[in-house]
Amino acid sequence: MFSVVRLGLRARYAPFLLLCLIATLSVAAVTPALHRDSLFLFAALWLLGLLSALAVRASLRRFRAAQPVLLTRRALRRPPLPLPPVRQMRAELARLLASPAPLGTLPESPEHALRRILERSLACQRARSAADLTPRGITELWLLVTLLRATPERAGGLARCFRLPDMVLDLHDRVHQIAAQHAAATAQAPFSTQG
Repeated sequence: MFSVVRLGLRARYAPFLLLCLIATLSVAAVTPALHRDSLFLFAALWLLGLLSALAVRASLRRFRAAQPVLLTRRALRRPPLPLPPVRQMRAELARLLASPAPLGTLPESPEHALRRILERSLACQRARSAADLTPRGITELWLLVTLLRATPERAGGLARCFRLPDMVLDLHDRVHQIAAQHAAATAQAPFSTQG
């Protein structure tokens, strides 16, 4: 049995190899029946068809891969602010994903709210952790976290980089409400234990 793995080739080249094999066998099969000029025309048409099929497949793959989940394409090409190295962004996202749940009767912390948002975003990108994300996915989530932590004025500017700016601004407002509730609860907690 023909195995692409045994040849040391990647599986994505298998359709190309099969098309080349079919083209070669068909040219070899019709060679005795065609004149020399017809044979060249037949081979040229096969080559043109093969290259056009590969070009269409590559463009479809590029289009599907370039479709961002959160950001606009322009924001992916030109981020609105200088980004740290991917390794640093990945480490910060991993730290946020490991933030603990609220203890006892305390309300949810802003870090845990960010964790829940990041977990949902990871599910949309079909990843289990920050280590599974592509650099594009890391950039998207990093800018989302930056927006969620930003002041309202800066968040409004960053929201224009997202495909759904109203949704991310609603998330920003909700995270700031959670932060205010958490700060109020932790400020009252020492007084309630003394009294």
